[in-house]
Order: sequence, then C-alpha cells, then structure tokens
Amino acid sequence: MQLESYDPGLIRRVRAVPPEHFSGTRTTYVVVGQGAASELDLRKIACARRLSARKRRQLRRGLSLFRALTPSGPAFCLVDASRSAGERLAGLSLRGQCETFADAAMGFGAIKVDIADGPFLQGVVPDGVAGVVLRYRGHGSIRAYLSENIFWARVPRLPTLASGPDPRRTAQVRKAVLKGLPTRIAWLAPNGHTLRTFLPPPAYVRHLVRAYRACRAMDCGR
Repeated sequence: MQLESYDPGLIRRVRAVPPEHFSGTRTTYVVVGQGAASELDLRKIACARRLSARKRRQLRRGLSLFRALTPSGPAFCLVDASRSAGERLAGLSLRGQCETFADAAMGFGAIKVDIADGPFLQGVVPDGVAGVVLRYRGHGSIRAYLSENIFWARVPRLPTLASGPDPRRTAQVRKAVLKGLPTRIAWLAPNGHTLRTFLPPPAYVRHLVRAYRACRAMDCGR
C-alpha cells in the first residue's frame, strides 16, 4: 500500500471489474487514506544520521525516486484479493495501486493496470455521475463499466512506464505519456447529458513524466 495512514471506516468492498473477465475468486476493496509521499524524506528517518555522507546521498536519491511513484495528499487505493480456481487460502494474493483524489477530480486520476487480456483503467467518480466515456486518438469512444462510484474500462494503451524514450529527452517522454492517455474524458448525467469534460491536465502529465524517469532509474519492469 502506498498510504501513510488509512481510515478503517473508509474501506469498502466493491465490484470494480465485471467478474466475467477473471477466473477464480476476485474481490476488490477501496481503501482511503493519506498518501505516503511526504514520509519519504531523509529528515524523517532517524537512523539515517548514523550513515556515512555517501550512503545518505544514496538514500536521499532512492527516496526521491520512490516519492515520484507514491501519491501525496488524500488518496484512494483499489486493493484486489484474488485466488485462482482450485487454489487454497495460502494462494491468496493481494495487489493494490493508488491515486490521489485531486487527480481523480480532474478526470485523469485513474489506476492503470496491464493484465493478460489487455490494459484497463479503473477509478472513482463523485455521486451523480452515471457514465464515463473515454476517447483515444485513432480509436472509437469507450463507455466505461460503472458501479458504486467505481468505473472500469478496457483501453487500447497505457502511458509508458519503464520502456520507451531516453528519460533525458523530456519532449519525447511527454509525447509518449500523452499517447497512452485518453485525449478526452467525459462524465455523464443519468439522462445522458455531459456533466463535465476533461483534457489531460498538464500537472498530471508532468507527474507521469517524473514517474517514468523514476521507474527507468529503478528498473521497475515494463
């Protein structure tokens, strides 16, 4: 979990992804709390004072990389508890990813997951939103599955995470990030009318650029 703290009263079970897309048992929980980014600070690690200057520099660098991948401020996590058919309880696996409510309020703070049968986004919407429509360049409109303020959508692509342009080439990284994001997201009212539309927020794009650079530096996978 990427939370410094969480509120037990704000944990609830939801059906974030239609169950027919997965075999076995899969349960999703929404967990709400405070993003842990502010805790990833050398000044908050008491034992760091006992390290050599070189090791403190290394630790400071490592913390800055983790900070780029960790939410800051009020955040939500979608935590999956899943077990394949036939597995015992010992085979239970937990997976959680987090986003901030501030980014979710701008339409683009959705959790990105790449699974065997394709990438998808899942996120939260406020009361009164009855539909979410995503538009990608070169692709038709995608109407998201929506239940209990949680939306789910299979998408054609995701922003690059750890494979792509040279991290030092900011313009190319930004272009790769934008290529993986929807060009527009719309929230719909129950009557089908558009409540709000969103374009990729510049601050969110900068956040994804920083996350890409951190992921490349840490060799974190894809």
